[in-house]
Formats: sequence, structure tokens, C-alpha cells
Amino acid sequence: MEDAKHTVSWNDGSAYERFMGQWSRVAGRVFLDWLALPKGLKWLDVGCGTGAFTETIQQNCAAAEIIAVDPAAAHVEYGQSRHTATGAQFQVVDARSMPFENGRFDAAVSALVLNFIPDREKAVAEMRRVVRPGGTVAAYVWDFAGRNGTAQHLNAALRQLDSVDTSGALNAESTSQDKLKDLFQSAGLADVEARPIEITVTFRDLDDYWESNTGFSSPASNSVKALTDDKREELKQMVKSKLPMDKNGVISYMARVNAVRGRV
Repeated sequence: MEDAKHTVSWNDGSAYERFMGQWSRVAGRVFLDWLALPKGLKWLDVGCGTGAFTETIQQNCAAAEIIAVDPAAAHVEYGQSRHTATGAQFQVVDARSMPFENGRFDAAVSALVLNFIPDREKAVAEMRRVVRPGGTVAAYVWDFAGRNGTAQHLNAALRQLDSVDTSGALNAESTSQDKLKDLFQSAGLADVEARPIEITVTFRDLDDYWESNTGFSSPASNSVKALTDDKREELKQMVKSKLPMDKNGVISYMARVNAVRGRV
């Protein structure tokens, strides 16, 4: 039976946007600069979530077409509702079996989701299938293997206080650069490269950090909710002691994604 405390719920678009969407855009801009693809391409955004990265593609790539897919209907609905959604098509689709013909797109990309897809080998194979010869397949994920995600201080405090290790639920091992390269090479992609992308994560104060990282149903936040009130407060103070905070209470630190790309 699946342990509910260590699962991720994708059904709250606004909470996910606060938890992760803002950081997806920051990392996504660097990622797109690295891909350096020409204008006028047909893009597929796989696992689009609330559409944060879809929006980044729209703003930076002058795409001829963008189709954004996600298995969570609530996220697709949220993405469609964004005022910036004009020009992108959102569809409820399983990444492991996509309803697109071979070679339909010039580029298939995925932001912060590959490690959460069961049978991600099949998902990458599908991305390769729907991209034309010479086209690009690329992705980025949080560096959970190196414990460099946005909730790194919360996860460290959970391990210290309650011996909770979320790395299994996050499929942390799969997020290393070596594992990503292996995944893309095993799908038959050529010229596979991987690189880290570091971003600065900032919160206005401890409450902003806490609400952002516990308001969405992630493995860490579910573990927090399972604690008693006293334990939860103890955990919050432990997190506070770990966070880099300036004299005004502003919190700022480095988080890292690992990115990978390959050619069909």
C-alpha cells in the first residue's frame, strides 16, 4: 500500500504555483538560454503543471506552437486560466502514452517532473518519438540527489527531528546528472549533455518560507502535517535556525536543478 505521508498531490494549482511555479520560471529561463533553439519551433511541454514553464517558453522562444500536457486535470485547468495562456494549448495527457504522431514537434521539454513519473524511461521514449529527426528532447529536475532542492532546510530538519527521509519519495537518485544522461542515452538520443543550473531562492520571512513549503501536498509537507502541534513548532524553530536570514528576516539561498538535453 502506498504511504500517503510520502506521496505528492497535484490537485491544488494555486498552492503548487506558490510552492514551485515561481522557481520553475527562474530556472527555466537559464535552461532555455542553454538550449539556444531558434524561433518559430513547435514545442511540447511534458508535465506542464500549472503552466509556469509553458509561460516561460511563450515569453522567450517566439514559438510557432506550444502544446502543454499534464495528467492532473486541476493543473491543466489552472494553466488554461492564466492570463498568459493565450497561444498555448493545454491537454490532460499521460506522458507515457501521448496521442501525437511521430515527429510532430521540433522540441519536447519537461520541467521539474521526470523524477515523479513512474516508468520515466517510457516517458522519455515517448518524448523522443514525437520529436522530428534532428529535434531536441530536454529536461531539468531539482538536484534532490545532492539535497539542493528548494525545501532543503525543511528536509534536513525533518531528518534531524523525526528521522524522516523523503529521498525515496522524491526518487532522489534519479536526479543526478549521471542518471539523467543514462536515461536519455538509453532512450536512443544522441549528443546527450547534462549540466547544473543554480538559482537564488528568496522568501520575505520565515512565515513566507513555511507557508510556501508546507502548503502544497509534498512528501515533506505531508510529514510536517503528521506531527503533533508541539513537534511541528519544534520543527519550525529548527528550520529557522538552519535558514540563512538577514537582519530584516529575508531568507535567501542557493538551490540547484540538473538539466539534460539530447538530439533525436
